[in-house]
Amino acid sequence: MPKQPKDQTPDTPAARRGVPWGTVIPVALFLLIVAAGIALYTSSALIQRAEVRQRQQANEQLGLPRDFPLNVVPLYAGAKIVKAERGDWKSTDGKPMDKWYVHAESADPPDKIFKYYNDLLLDNKFQQSYYSSIPTGFGVNYSDARHDIQFVIETRKASPLTQVEITLYRLR
Repeated sequence: MPKQPKDQTPDTPAARRGVPWGTVIPVALFLLIVAAGIALYTSSALIQRAEVRQRQQANEQLGLPRDFPLNVVPLYAGAKIVKAERGDWKSTDGKPMDKWYVHAESADPPDKIFKYYNDLLLDNKFQQSYYSSIPTGFGVNYSDARHDIQFVIETRKASPLTQVEITLYRLR
């Protein structure tokens, strides 16, 4: 066998093949995409947890239970919480439900508050399942596949402010 100069690589099948770039590049790109997906998922989960903590703190500052779903039933602007509580409940067919009760007061008249909640809930695809207009205000219920919301919005002799009572049930 003839001698090869020292600066040349040997002429063997392995040496002729070199680096299999056709395989290395797609594998490297795949691993990079997987790593980016994991990073995105992790950051998304962290952002969601931070949003939940912010919502809980905002609820506590308003005087609401930490897990009250303001995204479903926001507090009427300017209303002040008188009482708020959370409990467990069961649906008519025995399924477990979350229950929240909120009693608030507002200087606005009952019809303005009713219009706000009525427009909001109908726009969000809730069905009005009960409506009663009384001389001092309104009693009304709304529901969707997961929620049942009962409102009593009225003025009372004991206070010049409009009383807003919300009872919200949500299937678990």
